[in-house]
Amino acid sequence: EQTEARLCEMRKELESLQLEVKQFQDKLRLCEEEKREIVLEQKKRRVRDISLVEERVKKMSESYEGKLNVAADKCKHAEERAQEAEAILLQLEQNLMKRD
Repeated sequence: EQTEARLCEMRKELESLQLEVKQFQDKLRLCEEEKREIVLEQKKRRVRDISLVEERVKKMSESYEGKLNVAADKCKHAEERAQEAEAILLQLEQNLMKRD
C-alpha cells in the first residue's frame, strides 16, 4: 500500500511538473511571438524613417536643382548683358576712332 500511495503521489507530482512545463512553454512561445512583433515593428519604423529621410533628400535635391536652374539662368542673362556691353564698348571705341 505504501508503494501504491508513493506511486500515486509521484504521478501527481509528475502531472504537476508536466503542467508547469506546459505553462512555461506557453509563456516562452508568447514571449517569442512578442519578440517577433517587436522586431517587425522596429523594422517597419526603420523603413518609415528611411522613407522620410529619402523624401526629405528628394525635396532638398529638387529645391537645390531649382535654385541651380535659377542661378544658371541668371548667369546666362549676365553673360548676354556682358556681351551686349562689350558690343556697345566696341561700337563706342569705333565711333571715337572715326572722330579722331
